[in-house]
Amino acid sequence: IPPLLAETKSQLQLKLGSHIDYLHSESKTDVCDAIEALTRKHDNEKQQLEITIHSLTRTVHSGEEKMRVLQDQIDSFLNDLDAEKTKYSKLQDELSGAQDRIQHLEQLLEKEQLDKEQLLSEMDARMNKELDDIKVRVEESFQSLVDRKDNDISAA
Repeated sequence: IPPLLAETKSQLQLKLGSHIDYLHSESKTDVCDAIEALTRKHDNEKQQLEITIHSLTRTVHSGEEKMRVLQDQIDSFLNDLDAEKTKYSKLQDELSGAQDRIQHLEQLLEKEQLDKEQLLSEMDARMNKELDDIKVRVEESFQSLVDRKDNDISAA
């Protein structure tokens, strides 16, 4: 029995060794298949990530370009605003100067009107005095003429 056991043991060991080798081989194949599947999955995911990164990079560059364009527009608008502020300030100064000149001219006009009224009043007073003087002379001259005629009539 011991030789039979030894032979059975040996056969079992051979079968077990063969089965272990088969399992190792199957395990290696399964591991290789799993590694290949994981590698493919990894490569696919890597490719998808690269596509996503590339897309995001383009989006970032596009966003940066849009920001540059918007910043340029803002700078242009700010420059235009500064120019308009300067122009507005100059126009305000011109308006203030024009208002001052108008006020000065109005004051001069008012003074001139007062001077003219004064001059007219003085001229009116002189003319009235001259008219009164002329009236007195005419009356004196007429009285002298009447007296001469009366003297001529009395003498005649």
